[in-house]
Amino acid sequence: MEPKALAESDARRNGDRLELRLRSGKIRTYIDRAECEKPDEEAKCERYSLIVHARTRSTFILAKHLYEGLDVIVVDDNAGEETKLGSIPTFSPTGQHLIVFLENDEQLGFEVQIWRRDGTRFIEEWSGSPNSDGTYVAYRLVQWPCEDVVTVESKTSYDPPKPMS
Repeated sequence: MEPKALAESDARRNGDRLELRLRSGKIRTYIDRAECEKPDEEAKCERYSLIVHARTRSTFILAKHLYEGLDVIVVDDNAGEETKLGSIPTFSPTGQHLIVFLENDEQLGFEVQIWRRDGTRFIEEWSGSPNSDGTYVAYRLVQWPCEDVVTVESKTSYDPPKPMS
């Protein structure tokens, strides 16, 4: 995924360094940890990769790969400010909001989050777990026709099966 994202962006890979060229001309650098090269220290490994440079939304979206998991970093293309998310976001029609669907997050479980642009960062505006009466809940964006209307679908799994009422 990263080679395509790099080819279509103002970023480049230089060995263990991911370099983002911001609109200001400054370079924002993310460096993979040295432990990634040592098999016996893989639990400390942190690698960065570019997912996309969303120019029309003035952001870079990065994946921070961890030993067991993934963090997503949204970087403002103007100032280089970061917003850390638990999953890959989807932008609203104007790009002023993000929606994030967390699945099996070790702290939050299954959750829907709405983030709002506040200058050069995004701040969490709302979060919740609708339809969360089961063991697992998967959310999916159905449509986001305007800034204040979003349709989300959920699928709930029960383990063990839901008791009969």
